[in-house]
Amino acid sequence: MQAVILAAGNGKRLEPFTVTRPKVIFPIANKPLLAHVIDGLGKAGINNIIVITGRDDSRIKNYFSGRKKPKLEFLKDAEACGTAFSLLKAKDKIKEDFILIYGDIYTACENYKIIMESPPLSAGVCTHIEPSKGMGAKVEKGKITSFSLKARWEEETSATHAIAGIFHLDKRVFPCLENNPGYFSRVPPGMEAVMETELLQSLHEMTKEFPIKAVPLKEPLVDIDMPWQILDANNSALNEIDNSTKKSKISASAKINTKYYERLVADEGSIVEEGVRLTGCVHIGKNTVIYSGTHIYGPAVIGDNCRIGPHAWIANSSIGNEVHIGHCAEIYGVILDKVYCMHYSYISGVIGENTNLGAATVCGTLRHDDREILMRIGTRLESTGKRGLGCFIGDYCRTGVNTMIMAGRKIGPFSAAGAGVLVSLDIPAHKLVTLNQDLKTYDW
Repeated sequence: MQAVILAAGNGKRLEPFTVTRPKVIFPIANKPLLAHVIDGLGKAGINNIIVITGRDDSRIKNYFSGRKKPKLEFLKDAEACGTAFSLLKAKDKIKEDFILIYGDIYTACENYKIIMESPPLSAGVCTHIEPSKGMGAKVEKGKITSFSLKARWEEETSATHAIAGIFHLDKRVFPCLENNPGYFSRVPPGMEAVMETELLQSLHEMTKEFPIKAVPLKEPLVDIDMPWQILDANNSALNEIDNSTKKSKISASAKINTKYYERLVADEGSIVEEGVRLTGCVHIGKNTVIYSGTHIYGPAVIGDNCRIGPHAWIANSSIGNEVHIGHCAEIYGVILDKVYCMHYSYISGVIGENTNLGAATVCGTLRHDDREILMRIGTRLESTGKRGLGCFIGDYCRTGVNTMIMAGRKIGPFSAAGAGVLVSLDIPAHKLVTLNQDLKTYDW
């Protein structure tokens, strides 16, 4: 069976991380999101995958250049004007019914198998995601009667389920794609229409002629559309690693000098000093050193050539390659490659590549009024649904000593916050923010 992965989107809502990379190449538990999708499809039995990429596809192709199974074919949609026209790029390559997946979905392999076993013209749906947050469907007697976006419950476009972004389709879909009006009309009055060739608009038109089966899918299933959903997907991936790691696996060349570990996977050349405590499932990459006094609470994944501690604290996190976590630093979240987090820092959230966090950089995670944290996405404030949330720092950033970053704030790539700055508003890309002090000098 064939599969098509839609990976051409620009990912504007996932900024600051999509300024410097395609959305689908962002690492989840130290592996690109698209690699999770492709590996899951391969395990489900798919042996022929077409990936529709966008204008910046070199990193995607480079990462998968050595792969032989499953067979991959890349088609470019340089315009990236919507999911309907992206899928049309594969029209001449489709030989039979096929599985369609949005490339920004993180889910379990089991869900691909469920969709494959469903008849053509099926769509995966779920109830654990609120339909009003995104793509929705109205399901009656197991069939989808309409598709909608950000549906209000009381409106005609109301949704009973969220669309999972996984479909089983056949060639009957292509005439509807060709007739796509170029915008998504299925929104309630007063809501913003999506001005692109949205696949759900074409599928909605199909429901007037062909029944589309609603197929309930299982968790984990995360649509990575907003920055905080990176953390949701990362936690799901870490939990899968946790569940699949039944016992320790320590390389013969690793030096484990602590007796306080439970399920430890330690690669070649890794060193864990005396006095380190590793609770739960912890994976440590090649030539990584965990210095004395460090506590790591799993599930956690740490990449190659890292230096952690001494006396650092890490919980439920993925840490990339060549990362340095300094003395008494605390980490919770996603840290990408080549990040330096200096001593006495508290970092929660997502930190981009090649970022240098000065000593005692601190991220707030809560509001004083205990309300949920809002984030600015584009021109509007969006609800995160979370009371506790860290910060989101793009690639190639710097913070000075004692920088403070409030919960849910973003720093764009290539930017810097000077010593003592309180980041209470988002900082755009290519900006330097410094603190203007009013100093007074007295005789003493």
